[in-house]
Amino acid sequence: MESIILQISSYITAVGVIVAALNKTLNKKIDPINEKIDNNEKDNLRYKILSFANSLHNGDNHTRQEYETIFFFYDKYEAIIKRLDMTNGYLETEMEFIRDTYKRIYGGVL
Repeated sequence: MESIILQISSYITAVGVIVAALNKTLNKKIDPINEKIDNNEKDNLRYKILSFANSLHNGDNHTRQEYETIFFFYDKYEAIIKRLDMTNGYLETEMEFIRDTYKRIYGGVL
């Protein structure tokens, strides 16, 4: 019985080594794809936020829900650039303008 347990244990160990090697190989292939997806989403969110800020600069009115959506987009954007180890100054300035406009129109703290 003890020899069967040792055999099963060695098989489990071998399977674990194989699974670890497969994981490593898959991650090497998936990581660049994830980075490309993150970059595309980052660019899309950046465009939406900057378009919204431009709309405000042009004097357009927006609903509270539209502002809240932009705040949600910005949080997602921040998470992505953090994951990509990037920084952003210009968008932060535009978000400050969006927040100030929101506070002026709707009052209160975000």
